[in-house]
Amino acid sequence: MVIRLGRLTMMLWRIASVNSSWSPRRSGVVPLVVWAAAGPATLGWALVAAALTPTADAIIVLTHGGKPSTALGIHGLTAALLVAAGLVLALG
Repeated sequence: MVIRLGRLTMMLWRIASVNSSWSPRRSGVVPLVVWAAAGPATLGWALVAAALTPTADAIIVLTHGGKPSTALGIHGLTAALLVAAGLVLALG
């Protein structure tokens, strides 16, 4: 099982890093790699850490004249859901 998990992790990591440029299509593979390599509790903390990205996006929208409803409705909600799901996995 350990050998298979290691191979699966390496295969998922290669898929995630096929290209050095960032792509939203590949960003979903990173949590799968964390989950396969370290388990659900670590995945939860990774999701909590990932909530920094939509939080920063909301701040960028607000500081550049965007609508607060957009910043909070899209980016704020995304951050809140990531934190909620992450804490359920990490602490549950």
